[in-house]
Amino acid sequence: MTNQNTKQLSYELRQATQYDFELLRRLHRSTLKPYVEQIWGWDEDQQVKLLQERFFPSKLMVVQQAGIDIGILQVESRAEEVFLGNILIRPESQRMGLGTQIMHNIINSATAAGLPVTLTVLRPNPAKAFYEHLGFCTTSEDDVRFFMKYNVTPIQHSVTLALPCLELRDSYIECLKDFQQEDPSRPIKWEWMENFDLYLNWCRNEGKVDDLDLNRAPQTTYWIVVNKKIAVGKLTLRHRLTPKLEKLGGHFGYEIRSSFRKRGIATKAFALGLKEIKKLGLNEVIVTCDDDNVGSIRVLESNGGQLVETYELSDWPKPVRKYHFVLTKEAQR
Repeated sequence: MTNQNTKQLSYELRQATQYDFELLRRLHRSTLKPYVEQIWGWDEDQQVKLLQERFFPSKLMVVQQAGIDIGILQVESRAEEVFLGNILIRPESQRMGLGTQIMHNIINSATAAGLPVTLTVLRPNPAKAFYEHLGFCTTSEDDVRFFMKYNVTPIQHSVTLALPCLELRDSYIECLKDFQQEDPSRPIKWEWMENFDLYLNWCRNEGKVDDLDLNRAPQTTYWIVVNKKIAVGKLTLRHRLTPKLEKLGGHFGYEIRSSFRKRGIATKAFALGLKEIKKLGLNEVIVTCDDDNVGSIRVLESNGGQLVETYELSDWPKPVRKYHFVLTKEAQR
């Protein structure tokens, strides 16, 4: 799904499915058995049972080269860190620089987010030296493993809005993976990322809605971009409101991937959105959020939103806050 290219090697990542358990079992056995055996002994049935209990395909990516499955990768974007849960590469594909390239991509992504990378490694596993070579340090240890961290220097994020484009597609795919990991039931049209021209065409046409169709709102979709090269979320501007949007949603919809939250990015992106929607000729807008969504409340109020009312809806599980924004000349600059 996502191409990762380097000067030496190339690899691809695809989302794991329920049919990849056997691949995980083989890789676990071929790469970790000697180290597990030294600590606990190796019971094949017990290892399979443990793997089955911890097998969540939505959290795993399959590493491919030339269409062949050669590894499993598990990376979790958390609020305060990027956690490397697993990187398993088949023995015949090791010692060729592939693992280093994968790790550099993980580190670079975490650095852009201003987050450390953390992982654990079994005490007998010589991979500890590999991680130390990459810059990881041991932060603690217990009887069976080392806990390691790669610290990054916090960076300031420049935030811009960009119309969807091919140059940012791969980083936006990472957003979608993050969103689906948070909510596995969320429907995502992955075929649009594969057939990207179809998605771009949809984006170009989403602003064209018959004025007489009061149940649909024309809208413009922007990707939220940091440092001019990484898409970290999406912001949707609705040109007018339907009766439903009057109560839930309003003129704005936005979302930020979890590893880029609590950094002021959403607040900056929302301010940019106010400038863009002003260009549509609107002088005031309405935006809603859940009553317990502290992050969104902070974003809206930081941008001058005035709380109008709080109410409940029969088809929504939480109380809703409605905010009103008056778009001044300053918002257009």
